[in-house]
Amino acid sequence: GGVDGRIHSWNLVPENTASIDQIHSIRSHNGRVNSLCEATISKSTVLFSVGHDGVVNGHLIDKETGKLSPSFFNFTALALGDGGGNGNTRLTAVDCCVDIHYSLKLCLGSTDGSVFKLVLRYGEEANSASMEIIQQEQVVLEHNPTIHALSLVQDQIFIGHSRGFSALNWSKHKDAA
Repeated sequence: GGVDGRIHSWNLVPENTASIDQIHSIRSHNGRVNSLCEATISKSTVLFSVGHDGVVNGHLIDKETGKLSPSFFNFTALALGDGGGNGNTRLTAVDCCVDIHYSLKLCLGSTDGSVFKLVLRYGEEANSASMEIIQQEQVVLEHNPTIHALSLVQDQIFIGHSRGFSALNWSKHKDAA
């Protein structure tokens, strides 16, 4: 992701590390792209991106060309928030993991200390007609630290932020800072 709001795809040739070719570039955000996360859903690969504009986008990756589709899934953090943070909805981090029964866990972090936990349901093919938010929750960390990184491992969310490190349980969301 770039400061210009674009996502760039590159072809890295393992036999020749000096050969790096740009395959594709697509506008995804108004402003900086802050974080990317890839998930294989059914028979499709989806790249999620978050940016300074407070939007999360989902792009399908073409298996043959490596090119990204225009965003087929997007929503704003403002639409998810309950006002528990300080109102700054810039998204800074994203991580995801595929769950059983056609669902995907998606975690988002922001500059106001919010961690958004989403569960997305999808059909056999990942596309705009089949992906929907079926569960959402916002947790605001104490002192509203800027979230720099998220890692979702099973039911734990590990969070690197401006005040240190926290861990949340996906189900219980108790702060273990």
